Amino acid sequence: MANHKTTQRTEKNYDRMAVTRLFYQFIQCMHHLANLAEPSTCFKKKEQELNKFIRPAPKNEKIVDGINQINAAWARAIRKELIRHYTEEKFWSFEFIFEYNFLFTEDEIVELGHQALTWTKKNYGKKLRQSNIDEFLV
Repeated sequence: MANHKTTQRTEKNYDRMAVTRLFYQFIQCMHHLANLAEPSTCFKKKEQELNKFIRPAPKNEKIVDGINQINAAWARAIRKELIRHYTEEKFWSFEFIFEYNFLFTEDEIVELGHQALTWTKKNYGKKLRQSNIDEFLV
């Protein structure tokens, strides 16, 4: 049977991991929001693929323009929904971090934030913008 100190240490480690994950999620949301500020090349290519995929017969300019407009509206709506999602997730990540804040010293919070930043850099590599890192470190 575990003693009280062991249980406290285990709970503290669990809380440290949870806060690190929340920081990671927060940075991830910042990264995705920055990428969604403008439609990415990849997103534009997918829209073009969709335009090419739908091939009406017989083809005329009116139907092609109509399909392209529908696809463009779809892409804008998807982008808008993703922006809403990441904004909301960023807010909730911050709220949960704030709730855990009282469990740790300021130095521990900084350490957990840096651990999350290390994870983010490892996963996103050069795709992670310096502006996201700077914004997070403020």
